[in-house]
Amino acid sequence: MAQRKQGRRTAEEAERTKLEILASAAFLFCEKGYNQVSIRDISEQAGVTHSLIRHYFGAKVQIWRAIIDEIHEFVDAYCAKLEDHIDTELPDNERLYRYLCHFMAYMLKKPQLCQIMLDYIHHPENEAQEGEEFSPHIQELVTKAYSDMPRIVTALAVNPGQIMWRFLIHSGGAVAFKPFMSSAWPGMSHDEGLLEHWKIYERDLVLELNIAEENRLTYSSLEDLVLKISVLDEETEKFYEEKFNKCI
Repeated sequence: MAQRKQGRRTAEEAERTKLEILASAAFLFCEKGYNQVSIRDISEQAGVTHSLIRHYFGAKVQIWRAIIDEIHEFVDAYCAKLEDHIDTELPDNERLYRYLCHFMAYMLKKPQLCQIMLDYIHHPENEAQEGEEFSPHIQELVTKAYSDMPRIVTALAVNPGQIMWRFLIHSGGAVAFKPFMSSAWPGMSHDEGLLEHWKIYERDLVLELNIAEENRLTYSSLEDLVLKISVLDEETEKFYEEKFNKCI
């Protein structure tokens, strides 16, 4: 029995160490960019040896791909829980509208999710070879994203693919063109600019989904639009809050 408990502890410790490595790498990739981060940087940030990182993940690009997989799983879990928070008694168009509005607010408040994904997509290591439109890794990413679209979107949207395409444009655009935001809304803070950006997306949804004026969402801050949803277990949530308050 003692051996079994020890084995469980060892496995849990290994998973926690992997999480520490991935979180440290994600943080550094966001802060400095993938090319400026070495395995040694990650080992120092995570407080583990260089060789242990090699043992678990191999090359640096494998860490990046593991982070992408973790983000995909995390967002899937968040989407499922968000759907549970949308009133099922509402008409279909209002359910979809509220879901997308709250989801967009969350993504705008967590720009690291989009930033890491955009950096990954456009990195030279993921460039298509001659005769290919996309590299196999990018094609796999796209296929997975569209095959795992939120249930509420596939069930209620007339064209789910286009709904998700516009969602990606708005959430990713706020990250890719962040330096231009202060020119679009001079005198506003970045958070205030993000709220204005969200309002543009919300207005498009109102027109597309035929939402009555009295049923629109109105908030004075983006933070108020983000529903309080826990995806990770309490210990892991605390880990992220303490270590990287802006990470997932």
